[in-house]
Amino acid sequence: MNRLKDVLQVAQQLSNAATDGSWQAPLADMVDLLSGEHAMVIVHDKVSGENTVATCARMGEDEFKRFLSPEAHVLMAPFARMLPLARVTSWSQLVADRQFEQCDFYNEVVRPANGFYAIALRHEAQHWSSFLAVCRPQRYGDFDLQDILNFQSLSPFLSTSVELHQRLVAAHEDRAGFGGVLDRLREGVILVDGRGRPLFLNERARALAAESDGLTVREIGLTAATPIATRQLREAITAATIGNVDQQYRLIRPSGRVPLVLTLLPIGQAETMLPGIHRPQVAIFIKELDLPIRIDRIGAAKAFGLTPRETEIAVLLAGGLNLNEIAETLHLGRATVRSHLAHVFEKTEMHGQGKLVALIRSFSER
Repeated sequence: MNRLKDVLQVAQQLSNAATDGSWQAPLADMVDLLSGEHAMVIVHDKVSGENTVATCARMGEDEFKRFLSPEAHVLMAPFARMLPLARVTSWSQLVADRQFEQCDFYNEVVRPANGFYAIALRHEAQHWSSFLAVCRPQRYGDFDLQDILNFQSLSPFLSTSVELHQRLVAAHEDRAGFGGVLDRLREGVILVDGRGRPLFLNERARALAAESDGLTVREIGLTAATPIATRQLREAITAATIGNVDQQYRLIRPSGRVPLVLTLLPIGQAETMLPGIHRPQVAIFIKELDLPIRIDRIGAAKAFGLTPRETEIAVLLAGGLNLNEIAETLHLGRATVRSHLAHVFEKTEMHGQGKLVALIRSFSER
């Protein structure tokens, strides 16, 4: 009998599994639908070489681990190659019962899991492959034509669900990678929603918030050193959100350090690139004007053919030291520093100390 209602229920669960990862529920219902003993699904990512889904229903953990072992993969390979794509196939169509009883795959992997007969479904896409099987012991008898038809009706739902799952996995990895990029910035970065509530802080922003020196991050929003400064900051965030224009705001620091400079950029039209974050409205970049500048020395040296000593002197000059201070720092004579600096001006084709400093600072690490 065609149990249409049960088939549709499993199909719906397969669709849900793509987003919530609940693959065991449809597997368990497949076991009931097809009067099986247990079921398993394995999705292999061809790019990473890893299994993004590997789970079972009604099977012991140790027995399932045996299916995932490299030895089982080798033993199963000859049978897997015989499985047609996207078409449910009974295992008995691949190998006779007597022959299967005598093979190592049955005796070392299938038999300990109390299996014998199976119907399997294999899909293959550009970046992934999937294998789904429902099994039962030999005493239950083989699966019949109606079992195969019921299983076959689920094939398009399975392939669609796996494809969606793989896309979501890839998107999550991309977003996690983007968060890593933000963490490598020297500037603090905070993403907030339309009400100014923080959604994401990069590593530097978290460190600044922990200092509580002019900026504190709470669930309800960002807080400045005083109630008036807090109100003005939140008004600036609202203006950036509603007006869709850049805003800048200075935060006084109670420690007496140079104020923080916040640049507020509306990003409400941008797609989020971070897991679990849905459409942040404003990106806040925090600049610390008194933070020592770090110059990419290798990049600057390669760009202008500077020697290590010339690079060192140029970097110290860009860091705010004068000739006497550079000479003292490097234990060199003032005339020697001046000579090296003349070579730097010549190689960079800069005329004027201010222009040279600006040029070297353009190699600051981000």
